[in-house]
Amino acid sequence: MQDKHSRKGLQEMVQRRKKYLKYLRRTDWDSYCLVLSKLGLRDVPEYKAPDYKSKATTKAKSKKNSKGKGKKRKVKV
Repeated sequence: MQDKHSRKGLQEMVQRRKKYLKYLRRTDWDSYCLVLSKLGLRDVPEYKAPDYKSKATTKAKSKKNSKGKGKKRKVKV
């Protein structure tokens, strides 16, 4: 069993490595692939890169659709 300080130090080193790999992935793909193979790591991105165009168009579409929904209708009794 590890003590808390050793565990925290290990977690910090892993996070630092993740940041370096993320940077290397953005800047130099060939080196990134080489490092992954040497370290025996898999390429599993944590998140999908945001697609800004589709988000903007969906917001615009939802605004268009919701214009008429805010009006109250008179109900005949």
